[in-house]
Amino acid sequence: MASFANIQLHLGARTEAAQEKILYVITAYMDAQGLMPCGRESAERTVRIGREGDGLWAVFDDCADRLDIRALDGLGRCLTGKLRAGAVGVAGQGEGRMLRLYVDGRLWDTYVRSPSAFSSEILGKGWNSSGSSSRLLLGRRSRAIRWKPVLRPGRTVRELSDAFCSGREGLDDLQELLLLGSSAGAGFASVEEGGGVFFPGTVTLYFCTANRVRQRLFDRLLNPASRTAANLGALMRPSRYRMWKA
Repeated sequence: MASFANIQLHLGARTEAAQEKILYVITAYMDAQGLMPCGRESAERTVRIGREGDGLWAVFDDCADRLDIRALDGLGRCLTGKLRAGAVGVAGQGEGRMLRLYVDGRLWDTYVRSPSAFSSEILGKGWNSSGSSSRLLLGRRSRAIRWKPVLRPGRTVRELSDAFCSGREGLDDLQELLLLGSSAGAGFASVEEGGGVFFPGTVTLYFCTANRVRQRLFDRLLNPASRTAANLGALMRPSRYRMWKA
């Protein structure tokens, strides 16, 4: 089963110009990473966003989709920090599922199901060779309180703590408790452009390295100048030189 990742961002149903704000924050974040908007043919990194429901948005990044946790965390922290919101980053590989909680620009907690499905590089420090963390397993009940900012209305921390301790696979029970949309089990590749699987209208942003764009522009300016200089040089050569070179 292919890996996937996404961010479920909760802004609140009354947030004005939510889509425009998300696009602005993502563009500013990419600019800080040395990336700038470009056309599809030049893209090195692509991000898609779609609206899941009132106040709930899904963000898909082709870089994070390859289980680049740093890329997932970077977007999660930036979006929640700039928009003063809460979000859940979802990553999956095989039967494994990882939830990352972001609130106000910080990574607050991590919850993992079937951790043995993930590599140690993805899980990071604190996990043993069998893919488990005694600190995380023992602290599930007490840590459930951290997820309160992304609990669905009417759901309780106790219900969430019971779900954390259930040992189930998949996300079905957690989608009933947390602000996770139908796309929580999907990744970038699952959302087609221009009328996606989950959204009738996704917005796609393309980015490439800023230096690369500037280099291409410099080359376009340099090449005509080089040809002009070569033509002028040929006109200025002595006739005897041109004869021997003919």
